[in-house]
Amino acid sequence: MTAAKLLWPPALRSPEHTAEYFGFGAEYVVGVCDAMDWDTGDLEETAEDAKAAMERGETEVPEQQRELIVAVLVGDAEFWWPMGKWLPRGYALLMRGLSHGLRRKLLKVAGEYAGGLPEGPRDGFHEFYHAYPGVREVTGEPSFSTPGDCLVDGRPATAYVRGLGLDSFGRRTVLGDSVLHVEWFEYVADEVGVEYDEELCRRAKEQSPAYFAGERGSLDSDVRRLQAAMFSDSDWIREFHDHYQLRSILFRTAASHIEETAAELEASLD
Repeated sequence: MTAAKLLWPPALRSPEHTAEYFGFGAEYVVGVCDAMDWDTGDLEETAEDAKAAMERGETEVPEQQRELIVAVLVGDAEFWWPMGKWLPRGYALLMRGLSHGLRRKLLKVAGEYAGGLPEGPRDGFHEFYHAYPGVREVTGEPSFSTPGDCLVDGRPATAYVRGLGLDSFGRRTVLGDSVLHVEWFEYVADEVGVEYDEELCRRAKEQSPAYFAGERGSLDSDVRRLQAAMFSDSDWIREFHDHYQLRSILFRTAASHIEETAAELEASLD
């Protein structure tokens, strides 16, 4: 079974079927903040309560839980498509279908908490086909960078990581993730009111494309620490992969490269 399993009707179709997925993202935010000594207040408790509510199929939840659920699901819904733009061409095409399907599923569940879902079946088809614009109008959309936004000596960062094999796929995944996971974290943190070092995140996004493209010798020490924390998303990938029984060599390859990157960054910390 591959990642296409996520597009089957039973997967991620309701709060109950999406609770575990949400939990992976919420735990990631808490874990990064803990690693960076950023205060999260009662976010961890909120995440646990929100996940439990989703498992029970509850959509009427306290505001803090609602904000976290919507932020994580919308952030993920909009993440997959730009991530595909960082991958080698063949893998990007595979990601296109997966990203469209996941986007619709996650936005629909987010809409059960945020509002903006259609009422009638005919409207429902229109909304699904157009990726729930009513929900996106209510929630807003995060912005994610493309390789063209991250130039290294005037060229897209991806121009420095060539090839079509699995190793190139893994290296491109690390390269794209080094920018996109910072932007994803910023979006969710802003939506739920978690304070973080914005200037540090800005420098991480500026330095990382050249570094992970092999065109910069080092990262600032605090940027290395931040990226070491953020590359813990290999745990997210493996838990996601195992929970949904995807048996995807691409997910395993991505997780392995991200784990290796995290280990290298941690080993270089002062």
